[in-house]
Amino acid sequence: MFYQTVWEGYYNSVVNNPAGVPMSLASNSVIIPPEVARGAKDVAMVLTCGTAVTGPTGELPNVTVPEGDIVFTVAGMTTVNYAAPGNSYPSDFQLLTLTVSVAPKRGSGLAEHCRHHPPQPGTRRRRPYQRPPC
Repeated sequence: MFYQTVWEGYYNSVVNNPAGVPMSLASNSVIIPPEVARGAKDVAMVLTCGTAVTGPTGELPNVTVPEGDIVFTVAGMTTVNYAAPGNSYPSDFQLLTLTVSVAPKRGSGLAEHCRHHPPQPGTRRRRPYQRPPC
């Protein structure tokens, strides 16, 4: 997860690597959890994923935290090509563009986030769709 402005700056800067493959500066970026203050609203961020999919009519995935005191609003999803940390060569990933709002009374510290895909065609359900817990 990156601040959107940091991602855009890194991703739009092409560099060479020791393998001779040009790639974006976002490739193999050190992952540092972004800090978002309690009470912050609509902080522009992005989240890279390897398996995100849309629903049959374009529904975007959801991102949640178990406690519910951080709200992610997914605004879009595109495909990007970069080397994820630990990979030598770039490949395609999904980039979720989102805003993040944090409850004023949220405790400090790291938060686990979960990504949920919309229902897919051809899947059988015995009861109405409910988002699974993280």
